Amino acid sequence: MNRKWTLLGGAALIVVGMLLVLDNLYVIRFDFWDTIGRFWSVALIAVGIWLIYRQAGCKVGDATPSEAGRITRVVGQIRTKPDSIHDRGLDVQLGAGSIEIDLTETNLREGENSVAASVGLGEVVVKLPAEIACNVSGSCGIGDVHVFSDSSDGFSPRVNQTDPDYDSAPKKIKVTAKSGLGDVKISRR
Repeated sequence: MNRKWTLLGGAALIVVGMLLVLDNLYVIRFDFWDTIGRFWSVALIAVGIWLIYRQAGCKVGDATPSEAGRITRVVGQIRTKPDSIHDRGLDVQLGAGSIEIDLTETNLREGENSVAASVGLGEVVVKLPAEIACNVSGSCGIGDVHVFSDSSDGFSPRVNQTDPDYDSAPKKIKVTAKSGLGDVKISRR
């Protein structure tokens, strides 16, 4: 079921993106905000269904990665504070809701520790330890991206930062955080 929703959400984003590109190239006329205006009621219904589903017992709250280092859900809230990161990395995927990953007390292994987080509709928050070298990439389809002290917003915002000592650091974290529609916030503690 999770794979189905991921594929459906990805296909929807690709279609909307293609329509926007074709409109920018004057191949077709596609008014994004006019389309949103026509379908806002459907969005309200979808959010209402999501809220009811969430309240009715979908998984919300603290999560522990599987043996392969993955956490996947359709809707809800995922909060994780892992003790360590799997050698294949940590991969957190959510259809709609919020993801919070706290790595401030995580025991990191030598070399690169990879973390990927993506949400179709919602927010991704990643908290990193201050003393570890990082290579960070945050992006959204539409929304706000905040990485340390840099930020970008609007359509397709992206912020990338790599610490100067990243390549030579014995322990390091590589973070890729994405939101289709929403916010990405990556900070150091």
